[in-house]
Amino acid sequence: MDRRQLLIALIATAAAAPVRAAPRIARPGLQLYTVRDEMKRDFRGTLTRVAALGYREVEFAGYFDQPPKTVRTLLDELGLSAPSAHVGDALFGPDAQRVIDDAGTLGHHYLVCPWVQPAQWRDLDGWKRRAQAFNRAGELCRRAGLQFCYHNHHFEFGTVEGRRPYELLLADCDPELVQMELDVFWAMTARQDPLALLRAHPGRFPMLHLKQLKALPKLDGADALSLNMDDAAAQMTEVGPGVIDFARLLADPSSAAVKHFFVEHDQPAAPMASIEASLRWLQGHAT
Repeated sequence: MDRRQLLIALIATAAAAPVRAAPRIARPGLQLYTVRDEMKRDFRGTLTRVAALGYREVEFAGYFDQPPKTVRTLLDELGLSAPSAHVGDALFGPDAQRVIDDAGTLGHHYLVCPWVQPAQWRDLDGWKRRAQAFNRAGELCRRAGLQFCYHNHHFEFGTVEGRRPYELLLADCDPELVQMELDVFWAMTARQDPLALLRAHPGRFPMLHLKQLKALPKLDGADALSLNMDDAAAQMTEVGPGVIDFARLLADPSSAAVKHFFVEHDQPAAPMASIEASLRWLQGHAT
C-alpha cells in the first residue's frame, strides 16, 4: 500500500468510527455566502430566518447594497453579531478606508481575503507579492483595531517551484498582522489534516469554516493543483458524517484557540435546509 492509499484508508476508517460528542459551540456562526441568493431576494427576511434557526453569528460576503447602519440595526434587533466579513481585494486599493469604516459600523473584528485568481495559483513570485500585500493590509487593519485574515481553498497546498504557497504565506506574513481562516473542507480536499494545521500553528487560526466532504476527489500526481474544483465541490455536503471527523476536530485542545466557527456550503441545493441540517447536527453531537 503506497502513502496515498494509506492516507485514504486512515481517513475512511476515521469517518466510519462511532460518532463522539464534541464541545458545544457557544455562538454558532454562518457564512452568509451559503444563502447569498436568498439575501439578494430578501435581505431582512433571510437574516431573520437565520437567527430563528439558532445561529448567533454571521460572516458577511457582501452587503447587497444595504447601508451599514441599517444592517447593524437589523443585526442588533435579531440578536446577531457579525465578527467577520469577506471583502475580497478591497483592502489593497482605494476603497480600503471605506471598507474599514464600514467594518467599524457593523462591529466586525476580522476582514478576510477569501480568494486568489487562478492565473496567480502557479506563480511563486506572485505569492510572495501577495504575502507583502497581506502584511500591508494587516497593518491598515491593525491601526483601526481590526484583524486581517486569509481564507484558503485547495490550491494553496499545491507545489509551486518546490514550495507550497500556504507554507509561504505562513512564513512570510507577520502572524500579528495576518491570521488565517481555515476552511476544513478545502484543506482536507488537498489532503491536509485541519487538526494537524491547528496543532502546528497554535493561535494562527481564529476562525474555521465547517462543511463536510463526502469522499476524497482524485488528485493526479498527488498534488493539489491537479484538483478539478467542480469535482471537489460535488463532494461538499452539510456538517455531519463523512471524511472529516468533526467531533475529533472540535474536541481537540488546539481548537480552543478558535474564536469563531462558521457553517458554510458553497453550492447547496436547498440553502435554508442545508444550514439547518448542519446546525442541528452540531447541536445534536455536542456535549
